[in-house]
Amino acid sequence: MKKRNCVLALLLAATMAFSINAFAEDAVELDDGITIEETVAVEASHTEGGTPMVEPSIQHDESDCMTGDPVQQIPPTCTDYGINRYECKIDAGFFHEQIIEPLGHLFTIVKVDTEETCKTKGSYHLVCERCGAEESVSYEIPVNPEKHVFDGWVVEKKATCAEPGLRVRWCKLCGKKQQEEIPVLEPDFEIRRTRQDCFTVKVEQVCKNCNGEVDGHRVALPDEKSELHAHVLEAKYIIAQVDPTCTTKGYIDYVCSKEEESADHDRAEYSTSINKKTVYRIETPKLGHDWSDWILRHDVGDGDNEFAYYVRTCKRCGKMQENVTPEEPKSGEVSEKKNGLCQEDNGDWYLYEDGEVDSEFTGIATKDGAEFFVANGRMCSEANGLALYDGTWYFLAAGKIARGYDGFAEYNGEWFMIKNGELDVNASGLYPYNGGTFAFGAGRLLTGINGLWMNVDNEWYCLAHGKVIAYTGEVEYGGAKFNVVNGKLA
Repeated sequence: MKKRNCVLALLLAATMAFSINAFAEDAVELDDGITIEETVAVEASHTEGGTPMVEPSIQHDESDCMTGDPVQQIPPTCTDYGINRYECKIDAGFFHEQIIEPLGHLFTIVKVDTEETCKTKGSYHLVCERCGAEESVSYEIPVNPEKHVFDGWVVEKKATCAEPGLRVRWCKLCGKKQQEEIPVLEPDFEIRRTRQDCFTVKVEQVCKNCNGEVDGHRVALPDEKSELHAHVLEAKYIIAQVDPTCTTKGYIDYVCSKEEESADHDRAEYSTSINKKTVYRIETPKLGHDWSDWILRHDVGDGDNEFAYYVRTCKRCGKMQENVTPEEPKSGEVSEKKNGLCQEDNGDWYLYEDGEVDSEFTGIATKDGAEFFVANGRMCSEANGLALYDGTWYFLAAGKIARGYDGFAEYNGEWFMIKNGELDVNASGLYPYNGGTFAFGAGRLLTGINGLWMNVDNEWYCLAHGKVIAYTGEVEYGGAKFNVVNGKLA
């Protein structure tokens, strides 16, 4: 029996040796130092302590042991064998090895070597999607009549704010011409200031693209007051002078001493001019009466009845004022004379001085801490909205300046920013109002802005008539397209 077993062992070893030669060139070393060649030599056998054993102690079907997860695994590649090593379930310490055939290449990826054009063919080859090996065979790509090689764009007609433009290019191979419309330019506004005279600066919002020539691309904003330099009121510059009186204002009409010398006087021609010089006027307020002390007098009335009364006289104009009272009035008081804003029986309010309506007064008058707009002595209770006085725009409500109001106000179809009852010419940027966000420039709502617009914080927003819109998508600007998310450039 022992002799027969030895013979069988020698035959099995010879068979395993032949299998080793088949894989000698592609040996793979396992973690414990055993190579695939050595494993093949004892394929479907047991090993114990690293020493090959010809046969197991108990004969059985090895496929019963090759189930479950292998204890060691080397995956196959496109060109190399793989191996799965399983622990024997019958004899502890013994292992079975399973050899896995190479996968072979999977050429599915196309790699273009030469692009096809309208005049020439192209070529490509395939690449293995598993290992990246490149196939040696090259394939032809036929001519594509629609695949041109263009030169750069040439602008034939520039786009303006009123009309689209046109640009063209030609194929370098076949000469085919391609043309494309350039969209109408979006308005690109800037604030321009032009000095009108020594005190006034004209403010406009003008499109830089068309210089304001397109309708709606030049918008007048409220003038700014800015003193260029101090004026010299010498006799040689004064044209006319009227002194104030107790009841009338005075004024001085004069020309600027530096107008011909200074290049800063860049202004249009004026209707009021003398030798093409701007005439300026300084108004001086009324002096008011300078009353004497009250003097008691006696007189005889009807029926020879004597009565007493008080009189006083203006030291400047000689006007006399009487006051029939049983006692002397306090200094400056006249009981029956009205002063300041007083309401008449018809409901209108007038500005009185010493019992008479001051019909020459136009401006701001106060009553009980509030400010009211008065024109020719009458309070303009019907005035609502913006009104200009002395270079400042006020927001009125029933003739009263709405101090404390911050918000928007409409004037001649345009919207303006109001702060504390006055037009805020410094308001520029985005402002929230009534659930929306709006773009302002120099206090004016930029209703002419549609599309992308850059805020003062250098962020870009998508506007529709000056309002930020919650739009998500593509927006075209300057010939290019940009992504917008919820109204803001992404």
